[in-house]
Amino acid sequence: MEGLFQDDNKFTTYLDRWELPGTDYIWVGKGDKTYPVQEFLMARLWDGRTFWEAESEMEWVDY
Repeated sequence: MEGLFQDDNKFTTYLDRWELPGTDYIWVGKGDKTYPVQEFLMARLWDGRTFWEAESEMEWVDY
């Protein structure tokens, strides 16, 4: 997941796909004043579930 401030004056958040084919983003959200955190948390990206519904099954890897 990455976030940046783009030329269109929007805070943009990307959820990258790390499994093949890896050619697109799983989710892209834009916000006018902040990153679209709530929109991301409520998106049904994990087999139709939200982040909070799937969070307990996620494996966190920190490098």
